[in-house]
Amino acid sequence: MSELAKSRASAGGLVRSYGNDLRGWAGSIANRYRSAAVVVVGSSLALLIAIGFGIAAAFHFFALRFGENTAYASVGGFFAVLGVIGFISVLIILRRTNPPLPRPQRQFEEFKRSIAIPVTLRTLGRDDRLGAIAKDPVAQIIMTASAALALGWIAAASRSAKRPM
Repeated sequence: MSELAKSRASAGGLVRSYGNDLRGWAGSIANRYRSAAVVVVGSSLALLIAIGFGIAAAFHFFALRFGENTAYASVGGFFAVLGVIGFISVLIILRRTNPPLPRPQRQFEEFKRSIAIPVTLRTLGRDDRLGAIAKDPVAQIIMTASAALALGWIAAASRSAKRPM
């Protein structure tokens, strides 16, 4: 496989990796909304069932002591307060800020590393040069320094491209 085909394959893998990160980000937001909906429905049903029994007893008590109009007003006010509390709790859940969109920093770093090795090997050329460099410690230091310089140049170029001018 040629170096161009390898770099295209690694770039495709990096794009898929970033796509997986985006899918996880969107999934966490969807889970939060789903949890809020389940909590709202479940708590509403539980409150209605539990309160239904108490409301009947309270209505009967108020009707006997204060009259039917006062009993209807107190029961209606109670349900109004419960409804307001439920809506406020849902608004609090849904107004939380979303997590930030994931940046492809990890994929960019991997892409930089995947480019540095083929560039270094291309500068070496033939296999006999590689064998000679493997035996010569000074050549190894020079090649390591040149690879570090190339990586530093890539990192500096990407940082300067990120800064607004």
